[in-house]
Amino acid sequence: PAIFEELLFRGALLSGLAGQRTWARVLVVAVAFGIFHVSFFRFLPTAFLGALLALATIWTGSIFPAMAWHAANNAIAAFVLEDMERLPVWAFTVALPGLAIALYLLWRASRTRTQSPAPID
Repeated sequence: PAIFEELLFRGALLSGLAGQRTWARVLVVAVAFGIFHVSFFRFLPTAFLGALLALATIWTGSIFPAMAWHAANNAIAAFVLEDMERLPVWAFTVALPGLAIALYLLWRASRTRTQSPAPID
């Protein structure tokens, strides 16, 4: 599912909105991703993940980091958490700093990529 959904949302939809402002593109893709998962109670977390995946795609200029992140998210949900209704405290303790570091590194990579000089032929 991660590959198909990334091709659909961060590939086709995000690319189709290329002329729009970044925040508008991220918002549209996030809302569409949340609605696509057809769960009222999971809409906000799913839309939030959709926004993060859209930012990762924009910042890196590649869909592959979003595919890997999405696949890891699905694997954690399926194999680690199983049918738990609520995340344990340790998961937040590990996930939030990890998320902050990952977003910072993606943001920094995007700045480095846009500021590097053009290659000389």
